[in-house]
Amino acid sequence: MAVDSARYAFRIRIDGKWSASDFAEFFSALEQVYLALGELMQSGFRNNVAEESRRQLPVGTNEDGTSFILRVERLKFGSPGWAGLSGLGEVTKQLKELVFGLVDRIIQSEDRAISRELSRAQIEAVILENQAARLRLVEQQMQAAERAVVFDARLEQAMKSMIEFQRPLAKAVSQGKITDVGEPEP
Repeated sequence: MAVDSARYAFRIRIDGKWSASDFAEFFSALEQVYLALGELMQSGFRNNVAEESRRQLPVGTNEDGTSFILRVERLKFGSPGWAGLSGLGEVTKQLKELVFGLVDRIIQSEDRAISRELSRAQIEAVILENQAARLRLVEQQMQAAERAVVFDARLEQAMKSMIEFQRPLAKAVSQGKITDVGEPEP
């Protein structure tokens, strides 16, 4: 399946104290999830990103005017601050929805007031429970794909990567470092 070649942008609101390694881990995890989502949507997506990175072309300078690379377009440092990201159409929309889902589940649920009173161990248990639920969903999707005879090693690896690299994202949200996901301001 081909992905939408238009650029799509969104903003992640950040807060709290960040070290350089926190930023590196967070943006690396975002990129890995983006690549896994892209690979699930279009075979060879990772190769397209790698090729574009090697050529070091600005956004929109591929022969067909597209760019596969996830870019940090703008950063506002401070607490609170934000990171503006853009990437390839539907892949980036799915990344935004995934991060938004993490924020929604961990921070903005109706039980937020109760969650703040829970001990760190209880919050970690809820996060692990959510991750286990995501794993069960992925397993169900993999079983459905096997039944439909569309399952292959590439999809399995992309799904495993997506699960693995969600952990640093969930960690940043649970530590209060990611507070919201929304549209960029004009």
